[in-house]
Amino acid sequence: MADKKPPPPPPSQLKPERFAERTLVLLDGAEGLLARCHRLDRTLRLDEKRCRAVREPEWKGLRSKLSKAFPALPDLTKDAKHESFKARATETAAELRHGYELFVDLEAHLNVHLTTLRAMLSQLKHVSLDEGRETTRGLMRLFNAYARLLKFAATLPDRKVLVALYCAALKAANRGMPSHYENVAKKLLPRLDDCWRFCVEAFKVSSGVLHCHVERGRG
Repeated sequence: MADKKPPPPPPSQLKPERFAERTLVLLDGAEGLLARCHRLDRTLRLDEKRCRAVREPEWKGLRSKLSKAFPALPDLTKDAKHESFKARATETAAELRHGYELFVDLEAHLNVHLTTLRAMLSQLKHVSLDEGRETTRGLMRLFNAYARLLKFAATLPDRKVLVALYCAALKAANRGMPSHYENVAKKLLPRLDDCWRFCVEAFKVSSGVLHCHVERGRG
């Protein structure tokens, strides 16, 4: 019976030690983002003195317009409460900035995190079970961190309203659109709305590759 050796990895693939380095960086980044998510969650749910725009009674109709149009940003200049909103636009943008920047950082991190998971899964196809032991451990830790961060971020309340209000406040203050709006509004937030599907799909792919990896090692 011929010895079942895995095919050699393509030259572009990272070495196992590089995956170990990247795993540590991503795990540390995920913990930091999770802590920021917890702080924003507490602010939005419990702190009445911060992020007031998301619960200001006077702007209820304005928030409704933004929510219904999202991710498009409607013209609010004809809204009855626009002058009130404009008068506090700079203050509102400053209050919501930290929340928006969290979503920007989340989108960037989750993208790199998922790309690394896929690369690690691909790497396992080209190494033996013993050689891939550390990569497998790192992969499982990364998957758990990815799912944990994605699921908690998906529980953040008023996230679309916060993003839309931040952009509207910048516009009312005669400032430009914030950077990375397309990524946040059209990539991250829809992913959070459907986070369970993303987690299940990632789990199915991961478990399938790991099963094949183990079976090949037994062969």
